Amino acid sequence: MTMKKRLLAPLIAFSLLLSTPSLLRIPRVLPFLDAEVRAAAPMMLNRLRERGLWLVNTDLKKVIKDAEGICFLWDHRYTTVERSFAPEVLTTCTYD
Repeated sequence: MTMKKRLLAPLIAFSLLLSTPSLLRIPRVLPFLDAEVRAAAPMMLNRLRERGLWLVNTDLKKVIKDAEGICFLWDHRYTTVERSFAPEVLTTCTYD
């Protein structure tokens, strides 16, 4: 076996190991393949800003598209210098 062939399997395994965090985000990204979801996203972010939330403390958890419209479910975690509070689930919908 040549040196290249012996290194190929460990390099593939190492690449998969490094890409694991990105692979975990795939379920959250898939809804954005839909043009309606992509179009609604900026409006949903503006609704969070209108509530006075810092988006840096907000994580998208799920996108739900049904007959009424599109809903985005968020986890918002209020943090201070001393501590971080329990996450609060927020929902923004296109039909609200």
